[in-house]
Amino acid sequence: MTRRVRGSTRRVRGSTRRVRAVTRRPPAQRIAEYWVRRAGRRLPGEIREERYREWAAELPAILSDPGVRGAGRRRARAIRYAFGVYRGAGRLARGAGRPRTAASGGWASRSRTRPLGRLRLPPGVVPGLAAVFLWVSDIVLIRVVPPNGGPDYPAVAVSIVAAALGLVGLVRFVRWLSRV
Repeated sequence: MTRRVRGSTRRVRGSTRRVRAVTRRPPAQRIAEYWVRRAGRRLPGEIREERYREWAAELPAILSDPGVRGAGRRRARAIRYAFGVYRGAGRLARGAGRPRTAASGGWASRSRTRPLGRLRLPPGVVPGLAAVFLWVSDIVLIRVVPPNGGPDYPAVAVSIVAAALGLVGLVRFVRWLSRV
């Protein structure tokens, strides 16, 4: 076991663990830097280094922003920024002419246009399936545990959530059909 002392590490007697250097960067900054590094790897070589330096320079500014109260909020903003950079780097890479690779699309895909790892369902299908699942589970719940004369509030709540999901799924599916 290693015992942390500010700025260094010590090995406790009888320990077989590896001694690691203690960094002074906060964990939120390390997590954010990880996502920024991953975002940089998604970009083509000619713009990778410049964008990485630009994005990495923003992190200390976000973490020490005096306009945001609370260290927790600043940490959350830094991680949210870094994850947004990661998500946007894929779009930036495709805009620069870098196509999606099979490794990014699916785990065993031979086709670059339709990867195996991701189903292409129309919008609204997943909420619709969730609504059907909730309705079926609600019916089973009512059959197994019948109400005792009064209103069955959990069953009513599940029915309302299922109806809302069904409505959302239906609206999204109809909007998708009108565009196609």
